[in-house]
Amino acid sequence: MEELVQLLQQYPVVSTVLAVIGGLRLVMKPLFSLLHALVEVIPGDKDNQLLAKIEGSKVYTSIVYVLDYLTSIKLLSPPKK
Repeated sequence: MEELVQLLQQYPVVSTVLAVIGGLRLVMKPLFSLLHALVEVIPGDKDNQLLAKIEGSKVYTSIVYVLDYLTSIKLLSPPKK
């Protein structure tokens, strides 16, 4: 354990990257699960279209790809209709 602490003290970038990945893991999956549930409950198509637009954006797909590649979390894909 002491070796790990020394390594993180030598390379603070590693601890920053791990903190960012951990933070994104904690936020992204529950957030988008909640958004999918809300979209299903709320009548109308505007919210469905907005969520589809967000999930289809290059920024979102890039974040999901990086998170999936680095941390192996699986985010829900948009429901097929």
